[in-house]
Amino acid sequence: MLDAIVLVATLLAGGDTLSGRVADPDGNPVAGATVTVVELHRVAVTQADGGYRFADIPPGRYTITVRGLGFAPLARDVTIRGATTLSVVLNRTSLWVEPVTVTATRAPLAAGLSPLPTQALSEDRLRREQSVSLAHALGSLPGINALTTGQQIGKPVIRGLTGPRVLVLEDGSRLEDYSWSDEDGPSVDARLAQRVEVIRGPASVLYGSDALGGVVNVIPE
Repeated sequence: MLDAIVLVATLLAGGDTLSGRVADPDGNPVAGATVTVVELHRVAVTQADGGYRFADIPPGRYTITVRGLGFAPLARDVTIRGATTLSVVLNRTSLWVEPVTVTATRAPLAAGLSPLPTQALSEDRLRREQSVSLAHALGSLPGINALTTGQQIGKPVIRGLTGPRVLVLEDGSRLEDYSWSDEDGPSVDARLAQRVEVIRGPASVLYGSDALGGVVNVIPE
């Protein structure tokens, strides 16, 4: 009889609970973190105060994972009996961002599926080159040479074509102040660029007739 009364009381209570708070190393609440009870496939999102709560959890031992943007993920084993509390501290970590792939189409495309060879110079590599001339900086890439009239003046040569046959863009805008003169190069400083993207080969269908040899797009800081 006593066991039946305990069972009824447990059912009326609605099961056990798990609650707590997620904070950073300074004690500040972490809002928007996801707390998961792995075995039950249940997820809660922390509120502005870092708090979360699960209701009606069967008693037992579970694995709890906590993830937040900008923080290292955390896992804890917890035994739930009655009203259980689990508060955690997440350690900050660097965000890893997928590398940007340059393609010869207007839509994103995997590098291996691109119809034209593409390549890019990262900001770190541009800093190591320490070249004002865009053509000199690009000269280290395969299939690209520099037509120079001095240490700091040059035009990119892609597959033997240069001048009006190689389109140079600055953040997507055309640079046409250098194409017809042998004494002028593209009016951009490679040392101030964040990234340089290159398409090697004819891209006139997408960029116009002056992209017969290729396209160089300089993305400034």
